Amino acid sequence: MQVLDSEQERLLTAATVLFERFGYRKTTIEDIAQEAGIGKGTVYLRFASKADLGVAWGLSLQEKIWQALMESVRGASADRIVAFLTTRVMVRYDLFTRFRRSFEEGFDQLAPRVQENIAAFLEREAQFIKGQIKEGNEAGVFHSLDPLADARLMVLATNSLVFYRRRPEEVPDRETVHLQAEALARLLVRAIERTHA
Repeated sequence: MQVLDSEQERLLTAATVLFERFGYRKTTIEDIAQEAGIGKGTVYLRFASKADLGVAWGLSLQEKIWQALMESVRGASADRIVAFLTTRVMVRYDLFTRFRRSFEEGFDQLAPRVQENIAAFLEREAQFIKGQIKEGNEAGVFHSLDPLADARLMVLATNSLVFYRRRPEEVPDRETVHLQAEALARLLVRAIERTHA
């Protein structure tokens, strides 16, 4: 988790507004400074480049995703996993719908720098699910021989419903995606549930 000072927070908030409105490519450091009410030189004291600011913006969105995921998990381990998997799809759906152009442009320009962050975040999600599976194994609800492998497959499977780099007309409506995400999450959980004879 990145720790930001108040000026960095203001700059990321300004970047969020401008990336949504104009996209990553068209937004300049000068635009961000003006939106934040901070001098352009001060921006460069906080972030060495627009790319550094873009990477920090991506990390701040990951923290927002994580907060939403943690707020979604309630109930027994099976319910927590279903909620977590469904929420991971829907939070991304909402973010990619809102910032589609900036994600595409930013990813094209920052790919080598953000790939590692994305992989680490996916692993963080898998580790959380692994903990839920282990808890379910101990309670006799699940029968998973390799909780981490199963958790990673759950993340991979639900990624099929995250519509990265698709034209808006190719993306189903939110309700359809939600129904698909929840159905897939329930199917994935059923695959590890202990069956009783």
